[in-house]
Amino acid sequence: MAEPSLAQLAHALAAPMLSIASAAEEMWTVLGHSGSLAYEPWPQADESLLVQNTYNLPVQVNSSVVAALFCCCSSWVVGWCEDGD
Repeated sequence: MAEPSLAQLAHALAAPMLSIASAAEEMWTVLGHSGSLAYEPWPQADESLLVQNTYNLPVQVNSSVVAALFCCCSSWVVGWCEDGD
């Protein structure tokens, strides 16, 4: 079986994406905005929310998670996992 071309893949993705775009335009109108959502500026990310200040490090023994080390900023707290977690 021959692999699909890039054009065939693009066509296969176009129809589902159209329904998402149509739903977004409908919601934009229902929310009271005029004009097309397509011409609105892209939302800007709040960089303060992109900083990871907690880490979860699972500890495995014989392919089973037996503990989890949690780091919050500069302090370490050890939390034990129960069976099945």
